[in-house]
Amino acid sequence: MSIVSYNHYMSPDIPDTNVASPTEPVDDITAVADLLHQINRNIRHAMMSHDGGHELPVTMGQIRALRQVCAQEQPMRMSELADRLHIARRSATTVVDSLVEHGLLERSDDPDDRRSVMINITDAGIAELHASLDRRRSAAARALATLDATDLAELRRLLAAAVDAQGNLGRTRAGN
Repeated sequence: MSIVSYNHYMSPDIPDTNVASPTEPVDDITAVADLLHQINRNIRHAMMSHDGGHELPVTMGQIRALRQVCAQEQPMRMSELADRLHIARRSATTVVDSLVEHGLLERSDDPDDRRSVMINITDAGIAELHASLDRRRSAAARALATLDATDLAELRRLLAAAVDAQGNLGRTRAGN
C-alpha cells in the first residue's frame, strides 16, 4: 500500500467531504473506487447542466424512469416501474408526477385492473430521453478526453470485466 493523496484524485471544483484525511494510506481498490466515483460525479454534473450551468428540468432519477418506460413496447404499471427502479411505490409516484407535469409521461387507467395506473412515455419524453443520452455521451467524452482510443477501449474492457464478475449485484439483492 502506498501513500497517495486523495486530493490528487479529487477535483478541486467539487470537494469530496467523505474523505477522512488527505494523508491516509490509499490502497489500489480504494483509489479506483474513488476515481470511479469522481468521474461519474463529474459526468453527472456536466450532463445535468446546460447553458451556463442552469439546471435541467429533469433529474437523473427521472431520466432513469424515462429509460425504463421507453424500453417497454406498451404502457407499464406504476408498480412495475417502482420495482425496476428499486424504489418504493410512493417514490415512483413522485417521480411520475413530475414527469407527467413536464409532459414527458402520461397516465392512463389499467383496463384489466381499476386499482392500477398505467404510464407511457410521450413524444416529448422520448425527445428528452434522447437529448439526455446525448448530453451524457458529450459529458463523458469531455471527462475522458485525455484517453486515446486504445486506452478508452482498455478501460471499457476492464470495467466490463469487473461488472461481469460481480454478476449484477443489484439484481441479486433485489431478488430478480
